[in-house]
Amino acid sequence: MEEIDMTTNAKCKDAAPIKWPTDASHYQLIGVIGSGAYAVVYKAHCKDNNRDVAVKVLKLENPSINLDDIRKEVLTMRLCSSDNVLSCHCCFNVNASLWIVTPFMSKGSLLRVLQYLRKTGRIKEGQGLDEPIVAYIIQQTAFGLQYLHDSNLLHRDVKAGNILVDGEGNVRLADFGVARVVDGSHKRVHAHTFVGTPCWMAPEIMNRQTYDASADMWSLGITALELFKGYPPLARFDAMEVIVRTLQGDAPSFASYSDAYPTKPSSAFVSWVGAVLKKDPRQRLSASRALAHRWLSNCLEGKQKLVELLREIPDLAGEQSTFMEGVKEKPAYVENTNWDFSLGGAEKEPWLKRFEAVSSKE
Repeated sequence: MEEIDMTTNAKCKDAAPIKWPTDASHYQLIGVIGSGAYAVVYKAHCKDNNRDVAVKVLKLENPSINLDDIRKEVLTMRLCSSDNVLSCHCCFNVNASLWIVTPFMSKGSLLRVLQYLRKTGRIKEGQGLDEPIVAYIIQQTAFGLQYLHDSNLLHRDVKAGNILVDGEGNVRLADFGVARVVDGSHKRVHAHTFVGTPCWMAPEIMNRQTYDASADMWSLGITALELFKGYPPLARFDAMEVIVRTLQGDAPSFASYSDAYPTKPSSAFVSWVGAVLKKDPRQRLSASRALAHRWLSNCLEGKQKLVELLREIPDLAGEQSTFMEGVKEKPAYVENTNWDFSLGGAEKEPWLKRFEAVSSKE
């Protein structure tokens, strides 16, 4: 297997990899661009490489944090090498926090883009992005899913809020908090709990049946409708009603919407959505077959339109933060626990070996 440098975001091949410092004093925190129950995300500047990055700071003292899940998420990101999947440049400990350094996607999530366009009056309720833009975004996301699925990895939470974009029109699938590596021999997951977000969740997951990569394709189909219409088909219902309607009703489609601003999709778009949103997972298009569909055959126009649109979307910024001086990084291993973020520690992980076994063949 190829050697992977801990301070790079890609395998060491022909091109010299970028070295990322694992010392907090080499990063200037510019401002907060996101926050949640367990973490704060900063826009930051790496002085060594003269590049903007995103730094996710997790407070490890929070008793609600599952360290094993975090470690699995970070190691998965570290081993991903795809233009359409958010990678991890490096990670290290600062006092009682974990810093995860990733590429800075300047426009944020597609959910943020939709919200901004709605807030500024560019689109009305029931309206979303132009179809060529949707096709390009879905194509790029499908490339990311194809890479993950070929690597025995399920994302399990595909939606506009987890797809990031920058000003150049790059599209990356993010948030591996509930991702799952599966056994390459059968590639199915035995589910015991709901995983994902109800409006985008495949019916087999709701039914607690075994599921595979086709569950991600269902979520991608819902995301296509979300981007085109501005919200997912069952967004007006609470979680329990979403589950009942998904299990007992017809598969979502353009007919699921009734609003004052209908936008007619192309026949190719209707065909693609119908081929992905099959209630029987065995009948859904795989990522590779979805990419071969005529709707995604030529998305160059969509990329150009997306770049033009994103010029109107302000970059993620945040309030100015003080420069981090005099803080010491710690090893990626935490004493008195089984928590080891170093790639060397990954040798002990059977789930990760299944991922590496595929990635190493590329």
